[in-house]
Amino acid sequence: MNVQKWDKLTDDPATTYECPVLICPEACGGMSVYALNLPGIASQGESETEALANIKEALTAAIQIYKADGLGIPWEDADVERTSDSYERRIVVNA
Repeated sequence: MNVQKWDKLTDDPATTYECPVLICPEACGGMSVYALNLPGIASQGESETEALANIKEALTAAIQIYKADGLGIPWEDADVERTSDSYERRIVVNA
């Protein structure tokens, strides 16, 4: 399957999206995580697992709000500063 930056994986009303995120370890501990294609969506956690769960929750809520308001989801590249120790992951979001 050829996957784009944000892919709609089903036609179900609760659509499944594969979402790229940037994980940034913080000097003081914990992780910050940023949505790479939906500007303004970010979160954090004490561990990678917690940070990914938190960004998944934030993405789900944002997508549901756009859909409930009848608005298109404003997919676009987010301006996120990358550091030498940051790395990308893809997460699955049902919204």
